[in-house]
Amino acid sequence: MIILGKTACGDSDSMMATATNVEDINMIQLSSGVFDEFFVTTRVYTTWDGSIPEEWDFDTKIHALFQESLFGGNVEFTAESVSSILVKKRRVGDLHWKTFFEIPIHSNEDFNFMRNDFYNRSGEEYQYSIVPTLNGVEGRYSSNHNTSRVHSKFDGIVLVEKDVAYRAILDVRLSERRNFAVSVLEPKGRKKSIAVYNGDANYREYGVEGTFIPFDDGTGDFDLEHSRAYREEVDDFLTNRRPKILKYADGRMAMVCIVDSPVSHSSHNHISNVSTSFTAVETGDCESVNDLYDNNFIDTDHDVDRSI
Repeated sequence: MIILGKTACGDSDSMMATATNVEDINMIQLSSGVFDEFFVTTRVYTTWDGSIPEEWDFDTKIHALFQESLFGGNVEFTAESVSSILVKKRRVGDLHWKTFFEIPIHSNEDFNFMRNDFYNRSGEEYQYSIVPTLNGVEGRYSSNHNTSRVHSKFDGIVLVEKDVAYRAILDVRLSERRNFAVSVLEPKGRKKSIAVYNGDANYREYGVEGTFIPFDDGTGDFDLEHSRAYREEVDDFLTNRRPKILKYADGRMAMVCIVDSPVSHSSHNHISNVSTSFTAVETGDCESVNDLYDNNFIDTDHDVDRSI
């Protein structure tokens, strides 16, 4: 029977008792029985001899043997077939993924890892993907099971190195100006000057001010008792001569170096309310994996392009 160009049973499997379209399965419950094995696969069997495959393949989702545990995953299979795990990221709407972390896999325990990513703009949404590799060849990362979204949002100013971040949310001020290379000549006998543009320098310079006090996001309380020691820690961080990522609540983000000497302080009506001010200049592209790798923000050069 054909209705509006569509057949009622147009699919080759439409007359089978098994549903041909299944939504995501989030929970499975077994009860009132004795079970030797539990096996789930996305492969469709037209014939089945009653035996369950012992080897995992990419269609296998769960294979629990109930050997003194309820474990039904494929960690042992994966450890033998994965050289490393790549953590990739992109802004929602962007096409290309960028690798920010690479975790070598030598044993099952290596799959249990955690990484902090400090390199997101405020107000932006990012996608993350976990990608397995085998001898340098990347696996699939289009599945919903190994991708997730994160919305980045914070207040104040954040200064970041690879493994540490400091934030100021009180008395925050951020001024910005754009610098480029230009010289003005005033030749003898000419009424108007001549502008000469030398080089390709074109970068931002930031005036930064804020009060750095330890803050507990969970309770919303400031730790005034340890504010002086924390400020000393921030001063050491600002003067260690290493590149930093400067982020602001309005979405601005830049790779910078601190160029002020000295870093200055001023009090505001309270012994613990002391603001810190300094100048920073843009020294790299915070969106470029090349610059992030060269300035020691990321450890992996998986996506670094040396063709330029």
